[in-house]
Amino acid sequence: MKKEITAVLGLGLFGTSLAKTLAENHKQVIVIDRDMELVEGIASKVEVAVQGDFTKYEVLKEAGVGEAQMAIIASSSKFDNTITTLLSLQKLGVPTIIAKTRKEEYKEVLLKLGVDRVILPETDMGIRIGNELTNDSVLDLIQLDAQSHIVEFTARKNWIGKTIEEINFRSRYDINLIAIKSRIEEGFDINVDPNFIIEESDLFVGLTNTNDAKVLLEKEI
Repeated sequence: MKKEITAVLGLGLFGTSLAKTLAENHKQVIVIDRDMELVEGIASKVEVAVQGDFTKYEVLKEAGVGEAQMAIIASSSKFDNTITTLLSLQKLGVPTIIAKTRKEEYKEVLLKLGVDRVILPETDMGIRIGNELTNDSVLDLIQLDAQSHIVEFTARKNWIGKTIEEINFRSRYDINLIAIKSRIEEGFDINVDPNFIIEESDLFVGLTNTNDAKVLLEKEI
């Protein structure tokens, strides 16, 4: 069985912040970039940091990328380099491949070639900021795929004093709760207790298969 390793290929602003965040969340991370200064700048924070050309199969193999469960092509400067890297990752048998690109038309090409997810940073961030600016109660709405979203939201006034079971998020909002953060806890609790009593400052994270959940939540601010 392969270790739970993520490879981040390319250390621009996107790749560097991604690799650091993964490492901070206790993930084993391999990074590769041509720029030695960028590699040295993150070397102490990740499992493996390699200076080299990640478009080359041999460099990926020697860095241990073949043992990764996921690889993110975090550089989109040249589309042909992305394709070459993708083919090398597929040859290595990496199960999940994510690629960053700059153009919408490239997204369809990459998906047809076998990329599992394509990231368009400016488009994705524009959607998230738009959701944030137009909705004070839904703090974040992240699209996982064509059907699934993760939504983070605050408690409604009419929920206060009631239990999770009484609210019945699944039937009322089409949301499956996956975590709660109460005012007395520092982090989110993924063990959702149906008898948990909701207070004003509580935060919730849920999984939904429809954008209608956002609309329903907005109606009860």
